[in-house]
Amino acid sequence: RDSHVKTVRVDPSRPGTVYAATWGGGVYRSEDAARTWTPARFGLTTLILPDFTIHPTEPDRLYAATDGGGVYRSEAQGRRWTPMREGLVAGIIVAVDVDPSNPDVIYAGSEGIGIRRSQNLGGTWASTGLDNGAVWSIAISPRDPNIILAGSWGFVRFGDDGQGILRSADHGETWDFVLASAPAVSLEFDPSDHSVVYAGLFGDGAYRSDDA
Repeated sequence: RDSHVKTVRVDPSRPGTVYAATWGGGVYRSEDAARTWTPARFGLTTLILPDFTIHPTEPDRLYAATDGGGVYRSEAQGRRWTPMREGLVAGIIVAVDVDPSNPDVIYAGSEGIGIRRSQNLGGTWASTGLDNGAVWSIAISPRDPNIILAGSWGFVRFGDDGQGILRSADHGETWDFVLASAPAVSLEFDPSDHSVVYAGLFGDGAYRSDDA
C-alpha cells in the first residue's frame, strides 16, 4: 500500500486478523495474517488515523483516533464507522486507549485539550485533570487502572517545553511530570510484567521504566 502505516493491531481472539491504521488511507483489515488487505473505512470522514485500538473483551469493537474527525467507533471489525465526539471540542485526536479493567471507559489524547475521558463507550466525553496541551500517546496499567501514562508533545504548565511523559495515579484527575525528554509518541506496558513500561521517543530512541 502507498499509505504511511501509523498503527498495527492484532485481533486477540482471531490472531490471523490484523488491522493497519494509516496516515492518509484510513483502516485496512487482513484476515490472512497480513498476506492480503481490504479497506475497512466506510463512514470515516477523514483517512488520517494517528492511533487505533481494539476493545479488550469485544474484539469486533474498534476505536480510531482521527485527524479532524475526533474519535470513531466500529462495532463490525471496521466495516462501518460511527463518529463518537459529543464533548470532544477538538477534532484532532492523536491517541486512544481503553481501560483494561473497565472497557466502558475510553481515553482520548488530543492536540490542544489534553486528555478526554468517556465512561460510556465513547458516547460522551468529559475533561480530565489534564485539560490542555498535546498528548500523543496513552497507556493504562493492566495491573492498576488508576495508573495512566501520557506522552506529551508540549504543556506550558509543566515548564520549559513540557515534552516527555506524565503519570497519573488517580484515573487522570491529577498528573505529575515524570520524564522530561523528547516527545513520547508511543507507550506500552510489558504484558508479562506490568511494572515495566516502554516509551518510544521522537528522535531519541526507546526508554524503559521498571517502576511504572
